Parts: sequence; structure tokens; C-alpha cells
Amino acid sequence: MDFSQLVSILTNLILFLLVLTVIISIHELGHFLFAKRAGILIHEFSIGMGPQIVAKTKGDTKYAFRAIPLGGYVSMSGENGDYALISKGSRVGICLNEIGLVTGILLDQTRKKPLVTGEVVDFDLYGKNLSELFIEIKTDEGEVLRYQVTRDAKYYYGKEKELQITPEESSFASKTIWQRFLVLFMGPMMNFILALLLFIIIAAVQGKPVDDNVVHESSNPGLIAGDIIVNIDGTDVEDLDDIRQMGALITDHVVPVVVVRNGVEESIDLYVTILLQNFGLVNDTTDAYKDGAFIGGIGGKASSAGVNLGDEITQVNGIPV
Repeated sequence: MDFSQLVSILTNLILFLLVLTVIISIHELGHFLFAKRAGILIHEFSIGMGPQIVAKTKGDTKYAFRAIPLGGYVSMSGENGDYALISKGSRVGICLNEIGLVTGILLDQTRKKPLVTGEVVDFDLYGKNLSELFIEIKTDEGEVLRYQVTRDAKYYYGKEKELQITPEESSFASKTIWQRFLVLFMGPMMNFILALLLFIIIAAVQGKPVDDNVVHESSNPGLIAGDIIVNIDGTDVEDLDDIRQMGALITDHVVPVVVVRNGVEESIDLYVTILLQNFGLVNDTTDAYKDGAFIGGIGGKASSAGVNLGDEITQVNGIPV
């Protein structure tokens, strides 16, 4: 494998990952928009996976770009039915506000210094039907203390990680069947919308396919843009279908063609350009090679098979050509 092939492979891989990231991010955006509309707490909307490059928290949601371009994700509260990151017997620390309500639950003490530490005796961080959230802590001195928890309290763990608790009203699981359906359905729906938009953009840029006999672009040196093909090998042609039908009847590599060029009818001998797309081969029609089966362009399978420019094809599957 030479350097150019390696660059080509790496370029294609990068493009593939970027396209994959765009498709998945658009998909996740559909989930995100309708989850927000339904009042579901979104912990994070991320483009990319892996280590965080940059992030910004707006409201109760963190928006992040991550290092590995392998899509993205939306982290919705209660999506998997996990309402709490603690259990009875867990050792935690708690942070209190000025009126004694819990605003933070420390799963470790690497980030903040808690006001109270101890073992969890009982808790309710879900608050069904808007009931009070609470946590009971057994301190190191053996005293059991009960604290009310705010509905936007957060878990803190590690040096920078935090996660808001999941009360019932902001949980995915608490929403109606219709709301949950829309949240899930709008992911794939956004991909359909993306495909439609791309189709419209491509159609607007490339224009509508034409079926006339005018040469709009040509890789054959015998034809130039603007030529109007009116006759092929003695048969008049009026549109692309006629040209295709005559092309299927060609048995020689030189074909007499009549074109109208700059308003004047001209007869030319056209050397046929043959593109074997599946093999990655194009014949050479320059003066030195146009009377033989010489390679004028290579790519794909032909390139990896060791074919070189200027090679002459003498046999195909044992049959002389």
C-alpha cells in the first residue's frame, strides 16, 4: 500500500465518521426536542462520544462536544427507570442550603466538602404525585437525621461530574404513552426529514435530468460541450434514449457520428471511450493508443490489482481482444 492509498483510506474513514456523526446527531436531536417539549429532564445532549472537548450548561441541560466522532446521544432522566444513584446503606455526604434543604448529594468527597456525612437509612428522590423528597442519614455518631431534598438537587461525583436527580414529573417514565411515543418516534423521523432536505438540495444544485441529444459534458476528446448529436453510424437520433439504443449496437471502436457544432453540421469519427466501472478501467483514446485496448485511467479494483496506465489488454478471461 503506497502513501496515496493510505491517505485515501484515511480520508474516506474520516468522512464516514463525520457523516455517521451528523446522521446520529440529527436522530438524537429529534429525541431531544420532543423530550424537552414533554417536560422531560435532559441531563446531556452530546455530539460525539468519549472524552469531553467543550461543554456548556444551559438551564438543567449540559451541551457537549466529545472527542470521538461516533455519533452522539441524549441522556434523558428516567429513560431506563433508574431514579436514584444511591441505595440504603450507601455512604454519602450532603450539602445544605441556607434554610437546611439538601441541594447536593456527594457520592464521594473529591469535589466538595459535605456538611453532613453518613449512611443512607431511607430516602425518596422520586416524589410520586409531587410528594416531598427526603433523605435520612445515620451519622458517624449514630444519630439519624432526616432532610428534605429540593427537586433540582444534584449528585456530585468525581472532580467535575454532576447529575440532577430525577423527580417523577421530569421523568420519561411518568409521561403519557403518546408523549413517550413522540419522543421515541421523532428520532428516526428526523432522519427521514434529513434525507428529504438533502434530496431537495441535491436536486436544486444538480438540476433536473434531461433527455435530449445535447452534449452537456464530455470526457471524450471527440465531443465538446454544446455539440448536438444528430446521427450515429448512419442512424438519426433525437434524444438520449436513441443514443443509448445505438450505443448498444456499436461493434467497433471507431464510430461515424454527425453533430451540429456552433450551428454547423459536422461529420466526425468518434473513438469510443469504454468505462468498465466495476473494474475501475477506462480505455486510452489518445492518438498513440486509440487503435488498441490500452489503459487510460485506473481506480478502485484495477488500482489495487496492480494495473498501470498504458498497459494493453490482450485477453479477457482467456479470450483475445
